Amino acid sequence: MGLSFKKSFMFIVILLALTFSALGVTTAYADDSVPPPPATEEPAQPPPDVPVVEEPSADVPVAEEPATDAPAADVPAVDEPTADAPAVEEPSVDAPVVDAPVAPTADAPAATDSVPAPADETASVAEVLEQLPADTTLVVLDANGETLPLASNDAAQILAAPDPYFNITTGGVTTTYRFFPGATDCADRGYVANCFDNTATPIQDAIDFLVTLDSTPDDGAIYVNAGTYNENVTIDGSKWTALGDLSLISYYGPTINGTLNVFNLPNSFMLDGFFTINNKVSLSADGNIEVYNVTLNGGSNKGGLNIHSGGDVTLYNVISAFSGGNGLSVDATGDIDIYESGFGYNAQSGADLHSKTGDIYIGQDSIFADNGYGVTADASGDVIVLNSAFLENTYQGADLHSEAGSVYIESGEFALNGGIGVSAEAAGDITLTRVGNYGNADGAYLYSHTGNIYVVEYSGFSGYDGYGVIANTPSGDIMIDKVDVVSGLGNSSGMYLNGTNIFVHNSELYNQDSDIEANFSNYFEICDTTLSSGAIVGCKAYWADAEENTRSKPETIESTVPAPVVLSSDLPEITLENLPAPLPETLSDGSTFTFAGGFSAADIEIPEGRSAKISFSLPDGVDPAHLSILMFNGTEWVAITDFVILPDGTIQLTITFPGEIVFGQSG
Repeated sequence: MGLSFKKSFMFIVILLALTFSALGVTTAYADDSVPPPPATEEPAQPPPDVPVVEEPSADVPVAEEPATDAPAADVPAVDEPTADAPAVEEPSVDAPVVDAPVAPTADAPAATDSVPAPADETASVAEVLEQLPADTTLVVLDANGETLPLASNDAAQILAAPDPYFNITTGGVTTTYRFFPGATDCADRGYVANCFDNTATPIQDAIDFLVTLDSTPDDGAIYVNAGTYNENVTIDGSKWTALGDLSLISYYGPTINGTLNVFNLPNSFMLDGFFTINNKVSLSADGNIEVYNVTLNGGSNKGGLNIHSGGDVTLYNVISAFSGGNGLSVDATGDIDIYESGFGYNAQSGADLHSKTGDIYIGQDSIFADNGYGVTADASGDVIVLNSAFLENTYQGADLHSEAGSVYIESGEFALNGGIGVSAEAAGDITLTRVGNYGNADGAYLYSHTGNIYVVEYSGFSGYDGYGVIANTPSGDIMIDKVDVVSGLGNSSGMYLNGTNIFVHNSELYNQDSDIEANFSNYFEICDTTLSSGAIVGCKAYWADAEENTRSKPETIESTVPAPVVLSSDLPEITLENLPAPLPETLSDGSTFTFAGGFSAADIEIPEGRSAKISFSLPDGVDPAHLSILMFNGTEWVAITDFVILPDGTIQLTITFPGEIVFGQSG
């Protein structure tokens, strides 16, 4: 199976963007309005690479004679069962620091401290414009998205200084509080009341003033407009009497040359909006934590982005690179979901993830490259990896653990890692489907305590110097189907398989040493498979005690696929005319419900104890703040509250049972 380096190339481009400014159109926005973020593309699905089976003329090699009753001499090599799989050398615990910029190791200074400003901080607008490349087009937009003439006073005001602000509504009156760095910024803009200027730390001043007011801003949001902020930012939730959900939001691309330290928050926190932060970020909250559209360029030896959450953690379009520690560290009570994110050139792990009670999901073209370890993930529930790449890490590409659930990997790329491409350990099943694994020291190490192991659907392993696949399940079965395990390096061996019943179907194995070492306590079957020494046409079956005529063949196992993200475009729409039951006139809070659309998820298969994520776009005309989602459980309509709205307007909904889903406006 060939390996695509599409993801690697895209990630390199992204990382270069952290260092070099691209030439092109630069857009600046006026404050007080939030334009919609750009839509994201659907990731392309790589086509499967179907292996070609050749028909060599040689017969099947003679099997090694085991100590007790053994199969006939013309079977593949089958060794006596052993307690443990062959030892695979594990990398040392302490990963060495790679050659990458490392931020200072000291903790964040007090809230009033500021980072030394660059020499040209006080440059005028004209001086800034003169320094732009000759072929750069600068477009300035007002709050309504209308173009402003560069020569206008409004445009000059927009470009002159950053402007953090927040709104507080009391008694029906909304007050906007603004914070500027320049000595006369408020007067220059015509602001008299509730405007504060002449500060080197405008973001921190906004937060400190909120503490003075002992209030939560409207929508929980502090808005940060475009600009460069040379300051360390600290948010301590214990300084409020009763702080609600809090967000730090921008759609204008500000840069913070300092640390961001958020802790003691009693509820949820969101960081959203094309931030570039050139230092460490630490976020801690009792509720959910969401991070969208953020780039971290370097961090201390404690890591780039550190998250501690008493709820769920969601990351979308996050890049964390050049950290002296982990690019991302997450310790969450609930689920951890990562979408379209990249972690590279971090000295330790690209991402180190721990979920106490939930699942871990890594998907939609996420990439982990050139770190110490690509990713280490430990979940109480399931670990699911979809369409993601783990490339050129010093040690393992991915180390995945599920304490009480299963591990499922689909369309993952594991290439050129210094250790094992992917290591997975689970209480339940382990599934690898359409996986590319190339140039790792060992391809895959899989251990299931009580479940089955599946390596299927055109997965390919090549270029390893040890084993292509090591699969070990003391009490479960192993299925290998449509798999290439090929390497001509050193003392390469194809597969070591240890289980109760083992099935090898429709596969190709060419290796310098053995192709298959199979230890089975009950039954072994190999069908339509090509080995280094010849092809097996049809099936050959063997029993551990050689009494195959006394019992029936074990049932061939089939892998169970967890319910991944399902796009609503793949589901049938429903209308008011074909609902399974009338909608309620009022919701549980007494508000009305106005139908705006729906679809049927009645045919989605959700394994017991599992959940499915459904993705759809926010309906036109529906205010996100008043979005309500109902689902029919077979008897009545129930409210669904477990959903998030991504910056591009996409809604991701988590369900635990199939049924019809409707969405609309409550009021």
